[in-house]
Amino acid sequence: MNSAAQPDLLNRLENATVLLAPNLLRVEAANAIWKYQRAGVISTSEAHDQHAEVCMLVHRFVDEHALFPECLQLAIDFNHLVYDAVYAVHPESTILL
Repeated sequence: MNSAAQPDLLNRLENATVLLAPNLLRVEAANAIWKYQRAGVISTSEAHDQHAEVCMLVHRFVDEHALFPECLQLAIDFNHLVYDAVYAVHPESTILL
């Protein structure tokens, strides 16, 4: 992500009334947190706490299958990873970002 866009994204997240995320978020967040635990930056207990906090931010998790074929088309159109595109497509086939 372009670092210049981060403040806008953080503002959108803070002001969201409902936050949807693909189920994949749980795995991706856990993997990122695991790297910090593995490096000795946080404890095992902190890793579990941080993962729980991330998951609590989301109001509703969405099955990735509901995001196809729209997220694939979005990735193709913008020459971007499908992994990222699943975060930008609404389950009712409306692009969020």
